[in-house]
Amino acid sequence: MLQPGSPLGTWLAGAIVSECCGAAVVLAPLTRTHAQTRAVAIRLLTALMPRSNTEFEAPEHDAGDGKHQMAPPGLMSAVGEALVRFPLTHDIRAALFELMLGGQPVPAVAAPVAGQGSKPSSKSSTFGGVSVASAKAAAKYAAGRFFASVSSSGSAGAVQLSKGTLLEPVAGSSTSGVPGIVHASAAGLLLRLLEKSEESEMRAGVLELILSLVEGAAGNAHAVLGQAGWQQWLMPVFTKSVDEERALALRLFRALHTHAVLRVEGGAGVVEMTAAVVAAAGDRNQLDAPASLRTLLADLFEGLLEQTLPPPPSEDAGDVSSASWTSTLAAAPCGDNLWSLLPLVTELSPEQGLGAETLRMCEGAWSALEALAPTVKSNNGARGTPGHSRQNSTVLDGHDVDFGSTEDLPRKKLAAQRPAQRAALQRVAFRLIVAYIREAPSPMAESATNKLETLLGSILPTAPMSNEERESASARLHWFLAALVRAESDLASSSPERAALAGRLVGAAVGRGKDVLHGDAIHGGSLRGGVVPGGGASVRASAVAAAVMTTSGSDGGDPLRGLISEQKAAAGAAFDAKEGRRAVEARRAASECTASEAASSYYHERTAERGLLERRAAVMSQVCDREGQRRALANARSEEEAQAMDRRWTSLLRELTDESGPWSAARRDSSEDPSRPPYKWKLDSAEDSSQRRLRLKRDYHYVVYRDEDRDEKEKAAGSLGLSVNADEMSKLVGGDAIRVRKNPQEDDGTMDEVAVASAEAEAEAAAAAKVAETEREAAELTREDRRKILLSLPAMLVGSKRTVRGQVKVSRVAVSFIADRDQDDDRNGQESALTAEGNEKSKKRFWRWPIARVDEVHHARYRLQHVAIEIFLIDRRSAFLAFQDKRCARDAAMRIATCRPGITLMDRRRKLAAAQRAQERWCRRELSTFDYLMSLNTLAGRTRNDLTQYPVFPWVLSDYTSDSIDLNDPQAFRDLAKPVGALHEPRLKQFIERYQLLAEDPDSLTPPFHYGSHYSSAAIVLFFLIRLQPFTGLARSLQGGRFDHADRLFASVDRCWRACLESTADVKELIPEFYSLPEFLANSSGFNLGATQQGASVGDVALPPWANGSPHEFIRVMREALESETVSARMHLWIDLVFGHAQRGDESVKRRNVFHPLTYEGSVDLDAVKDPDARAAAESQIVNFGQTPAQLFRKPHPRRAPPPSPLPPIRHSPHSVALTSVMAPPRFPPNAPASPVAFVSVEGSDLASVGGGNLFGQSANVPGLPSGVKVVTASVDCAVGLHRFVRPKIDGGNSALTQAIGSAADLIKDVKEHITGSGNWTQGGDQYAAGYAVECDSVAVKRRVAPFAAEAVVGSQHFATIAGGKILLSCGHWDHGLRVLSVEDSRELQIATGHRDLVTCISTTAGRVGRAWAKSDAKGALGALRAKALNIAQGYNDDGSGWDDALGWNDGATIVVSGSRDTTVAVWEVTPPPDGWGGAHPSFSRGGGLGQRPRRILFGHADGVTCVAASAELDLVASGGADGAVLLHTLRQGRHLRTLRDAGSDAGVPSWLCFLEAPVAAVLVYDGDLLTLSTHGINSPGSTTPPLATANATERLHALTLSPDGRFLVTGGEKGAVVVRNCHDLRVCARYDGPGPAVTALRTTPEECIVGGLADGRIAVWAPGVAGA
Repeated sequence: MLQPGSPLGTWLAGAIVSECCGAAVVLAPLTRTHAQTRAVAIRLLTALMPRSNTEFEAPEHDAGDGKHQMAPPGLMSAVGEALVRFPLTHDIRAALFELMLGGQPVPAVAAPVAGQGSKPSSKSSTFGGVSVASAKAAAKYAAGRFFASVSSSGSAGAVQLSKGTLLEPVAGSSTSGVPGIVHASAAGLLLRLLEKSEESEMRAGVLELILSLVEGAAGNAHAVLGQAGWQQWLMPVFTKSVDEERALALRLFRALHTHAVLRVEGGAGVVEMTAAVVAAAGDRNQLDAPASLRTLLADLFEGLLEQTLPPPPSEDAGDVSSASWTSTLAAAPCGDNLWSLLPLVTELSPEQGLGAETLRMCEGAWSALEALAPTVKSNNGARGTPGHSRQNSTVLDGHDVDFGSTEDLPRKKLAAQRPAQRAALQRVAFRLIVAYIREAPSPMAESATNKLETLLGSILPTAPMSNEERESASARLHWFLAALVRAESDLASSSPERAALAGRLVGAAVGRGKDVLHGDAIHGGSLRGGVVPGGGASVRASAVAAAVMTTSGSDGGDPLRGLISEQKAAAGAAFDAKEGRRAVEARRAASECTASEAASSYYHERTAERGLLERRAAVMSQVCDREGQRRALANARSEEEAQAMDRRWTSLLRELTDESGPWSAARRDSSEDPSRPPYKWKLDSAEDSSQRRLRLKRDYHYVVYRDEDRDEKEKAAGSLGLSVNADEMSKLVGGDAIRVRKNPQEDDGTMDEVAVASAEAEAEAAAAAKVAETEREAAELTREDRRKILLSLPAMLVGSKRTVRGQVKVSRVAVSFIADRDQDDDRNGQESALTAEGNEKSKKRFWRWPIARVDEVHHARYRLQHVAIEIFLIDRRSAFLAFQDKRCARDAAMRIATCRPGITLMDRRRKLAAAQRAQERWCRRELSTFDYLMSLNTLAGRTRNDLTQYPVFPWVLSDYTSDSIDLNDPQAFRDLAKPVGALHEPRLKQFIERYQLLAEDPDSLTPPFHYGSHYSSAAIVLFFLIRLQPFTGLARSLQGGRFDHADRLFASVDRCWRACLESTADVKELIPEFYSLPEFLANSSGFNLGATQQGASVGDVALPPWANGSPHEFIRVMREALESETVSARMHLWIDLVFGHAQRGDESVKRRNVFHPLTYEGSVDLDAVKDPDARAAAESQIVNFGQTPAQLFRKPHPRRAPPPSPLPPIRHSPHSVALTSVMAPPRFPPNAPASPVAFVSVEGSDLASVGGGNLFGQSANVPGLPSGVKVVTASVDCAVGLHRFVRPKIDGGNSALTQAIGSAADLIKDVKEHITGSGNWTQGGDQYAAGYAVECDSVAVKRRVAPFAAEAVVGSQHFATIAGGKILLSCGHWDHGLRVLSVEDSRELQIATGHRDLVTCISTTAGRVGRAWAKSDAKGALGALRAKALNIAQGYNDDGSGWDDALGWNDGATIVVSGSRDTTVAVWEVTPPPDGWGGAHPSFSRGGGLGQRPRRILFGHADGVTCVAASAELDLVASGGADGAVLLHTLRQGRHLRTLRDAGSDAGVPSWLCFLEAPVAAVLVYDGDLLTLSTHGINSPGSTTPPLATANATERLHALTLSPDGRFLVTGGEKGAVVVRNCHDLRVCARYDGPGPAVTALRTTPEECIVGGLADGRIAVWAPGVAGA
């Protein structure tokens, strides 16, 4: 993937550079001990490093963002430090060569010999006498798999030497076919690693390969030279005693030096740096520095000659002139470099002791002299100085001479350079020839003599010359002549041939240097202090020459000695010695400078390395953190999917094996206790719109609690255990936890509405801005953007069963909670003992709440600290999350609220406003008292998720001993103006005395209070709910793993009430379950709760006598009492005590309503408590002893308005209702026979738009009731009618109507009764104004549904209306589908098919829209449904779960449930069309309707389904089968809940079902074959449980419906009369006669009028009537 040229590799490399610190990512694997891992890391480094100057560069259009994959400074140093700790292996060697070549194949050729086609120097090739065959073999082995091919490389770019000289690339350097070195530093790594290698062949192979690359292509040598310190890399090998490796090192030095001198400007500096490195090694006694330098210089000169000498001539070729190679050596840059190297040659030229290597060096020096001498010949500048092209400095004759360019410098300046150059040549030549004459072999000495004779004309100056040059040349020439004369004299006897050579040179030197000697005669007067006789200058010069010529070489005497000035010879020797010292000092200084530069380079390299490592550590830390988060997220998702799969599998298994499943097991074994019910149940967390938890679900982890041994001391205890010394608790907590308010008039200021509004104004503005921004960006978000985590915070998920620590993660898709592993469950502050009892800990670790289902986010309290939020979902679920501090909680709430438009953020200020709206609605009687109290509890921070903040309800009745109770008697009610603690005067005196003592005690740390215990706490909640799981296990945990003593358990309502009146430790109020849930009063699970001291076993709660032993009757009466007028008139006083202005301040003192200060909001600051013990004590006080709700009202609560008039007639004056109207709708065609009315629907929507214009004239509108309603009818013959329900027109206005409906007498007095027999109603006239009636158009309109199947028995179960009566649904058709019909224009909009047999029944339901405290909006339902449609379109519901867990419908969504003969029940969700239901002609062509298939298919019946009923409020579906079974399923999840009645029972076949939602949830069943009515609780323990109530119908019923308040059942049958029954006991309340025919369809209107369809096709109305028409 990272091969050269791969687009994916380029992209991946760029990603590594941008995200993982580039090539430094390999440093970690390079430290691994596994060699193969290190090799792979090096190859990865090769892929990440640039292979050319332009590689990995961004395109021109993206140049601004392009990233170069250049190795950062310090990278190679770090790589070397990582690799040097391990031995060099074959894999590492091959990878490093691949890195060095930038990914190119390694050549499989041997290093080329010096000189193309020429024979290499024998001394060079055979140095040490070691063959290189093994090195070549090792080279081939080292190449490994890379030997396959050879590719050419581009020439290297410009290289910067350490001294700052720019190395230009050489054209054509890669034409040899040898790969070019891209990363020369890799060669250094290889050479450094050679020390770690113990294999000689491997070391030789590495050197051979590097040598083959360097000698094979000039560009490779150029690349190596650009690496500072390459000499240091070779020195360890150079100093080794292994001759083979040292020979290879010498060859490498030779190749690099030759290239530097021959082709690189300033290349002499490379040789000088090598000399400094060698000298430093010599100082360390690692080698013989002079000898090594002579060898290196000898190799250099040989290399230069090999590179410049022409090839041998062929036989037919003519003579080849040597001018070509000398001119090449003298040309730039080689000439400049040779001039710079002359001082080094002079220093290394010995006067005696010429060894083989010295001779090699000297031979090379002669070649250099031959090339340089012609450039300084005194010819008035005619020849010029071709060796100078750029500035280069050296030390000649003690002067710094600048060699300038012939093009740039004047001719006279060039002439000024020649004396210094000639002096340098003189020093070298004179020293060399003297040594040659004395010790060199004779042929070499003779050859050198010949060369010098040739060069003397160039190196000796001629006239004219400067005095300075003459003096210098004269002294040097005198020294040279003296040395020759001395050698001649010394060798005359031993070696006449050498003496003759010396004599020849003396004559030649005197002859060629006559101008210098002549100058001596002129200026000095004599060559030896005397004067030469004669006259003119020419005569004197001739005389000198003649004297030298005649005496040189003679045996007699030594006349020449008289001509040599010993003083000048000594001066020349001294001068040369001085120059030698200067050269040594200069070289030492250069060595020190080089060492300093090397140290500085090393320091900077190490600094860069440390910086790189630090950057890499920082970047990789971030990468690792992100990777860790990614892995954690991936693991969490995987575990979450596994958890979801496990739960789905478990759900499927339970569905298959439960009582209605195909694998149903026996419900009871013979060994089991027959008294034990077949299943155990626990409370379901599902809530209705009133926040009631009404439903029980199967407890699959039921635990049998056994407490065989009970402590006798516990039997003697008599207290509930709630009384704790509050003073000692306050002392333990300490002063920093309590904000002391000694003066009751002082307020903590936390509830100041003005302050709250001011403090949260900025937060609201920021929230609005973020919401607006979210709305703008929502449409542009991709799926991945929505799934990105926007916020992650540590938090606790607080539930009624346990508190779980974990992480909250917020995305645009969902709010997720991931529990920490291996944590101890915290059961609301108490240690759990459920595990010890046999109940396993929950394995659930993941919770997810889709953003699309989030309705509201509330700021909440946790342990009196504002550190929590509560999330409310549209399906009435909620989640409570507690954070570390207030800021985290606010951030989480804000982030969730801005994830989707439409989520309401309820902060403190908004809660106060919402409480005000709920107050106004309750006062106007738009809210029931129960709903209002639940709303106040929620807005005040009370929640069922936290037992310490459970909703609180008041005691409303005070009579729990009478056989009957009259809810109209005020004496039966408790005084709501007083708290529970003040209801009993004798006990109240004790509380007042306590308060006064605390107030008068100056040493008390606690502000005064009346009650040390509280009216609501976790212990009180568990006290009441002990018989209901999961609270049973929590109650046992609170008591140390066992039930409390039976005398302290909740066993009797009356005894509990009396304890609240008399005990000083008991001032508790009630919980919502006392007004909604009968099951908590019965010990249906059969728990062994023990026996009292009197021996009585504790089982079910003892109920008041007026409850007749029925928990359902008790709850019904309690709810009726709560909603009674007596309570309505006084409830505002109790609200003041708990939520209002009497909660704190002076009013609380007057009303005797002051509790312990630690229970109030703002009194405890846990963050200020530093002592762990004190903090734990404060938390224990809060958790166990109650929390006062947040204060919502600061002014006295207004009293509830009186009930609106008119009062519902069926409830308050049933005898006033009578038949008021009968009409026969027109038929189409007119002569069609009459057909029974099978269905009647009354929809409460305005009819002003129906038929155009207002059809009601000036009819008066009853306050609170709609101005007009639709009446939709359907007949057995498929005809559909659309009518209008008309209210009476009373001239006296609304007040007259109110009085008329208020009582039967007023009805007879003020309203005319008009009853028609055949009843064709028309518009206008007295009939219209007479009373309630149904009006239809005078002209028949063709409206029909599709034909029904022949076997269908058409009835009211086959029809339903939705969308305010605009849409009619029908079933029972031949195609087994549901028909969707537009009522107004009779268009068939959809045919929905979800069954495989005849559809026999249909039912619809819609939940309540919005919450009790929401702002009133006439378009709320439509807006909610549109918002959901928008969310689906934009992907807000993309939570990955779909419909697997629960239906995701919104508030107010309409649900259709259908039953079929195929034994299944289908659940459909109705989606509005894109334009909504408000259009004149709704259409599903662009979307909407029932969808393509049902949302759920419910199973369980063994025979065809005969009737269905659905309730969105209860989240239930009831279905009856032809086999007699009645089943309950959950509506959203589709889970089978229970069987209310078994199949094959004697009860008969159910033909009609209906849910009773209030005051007690139940299912009403009518058995058509037995003519019986019965009610069953939705939580009936088993199918054998008797019904709550039964009644005989005495006739076959064709129509059944409920009154608007759900209290009454209205039936119609064959006898033609309408019967009204109480729903709770099915007793007949009233009977209204009809016009005669059987009543086949019924429906009640909002004002409790009854509209019925008759068997003869007419429509009748029963309503409050008037007499005396």
